[in-house]
Amino acid sequence: KLTDKKPSLSTIHDILTELENKKLIESFITQQSEKYYKITELGERILTEIKSKSMKKIINIMNTIFEGETSTIFKK
Repeated sequence: KLTDKKPSLSTIHDILTELENKKLIESFITQQSEKYYKITELGERILTEIKSKSMKKIINIMNTIFEGETSTIFKK
């Protein structure tokens, strides 16, 4: 949470549309005419890659903070 503001419906719609255009998510309509989204295989692969890169950055930061300690707390 960066601010107390909630995103507008149009902002959420724009983001979902962009993700769908990039084939990262796909939408489907239920029998009750409700629209849902699910992540695609490509979306899963991209998300896994982003998580991995983020974790590596966090580990590098933590190792930098604890540099000089007798043992490295976090291993790559």
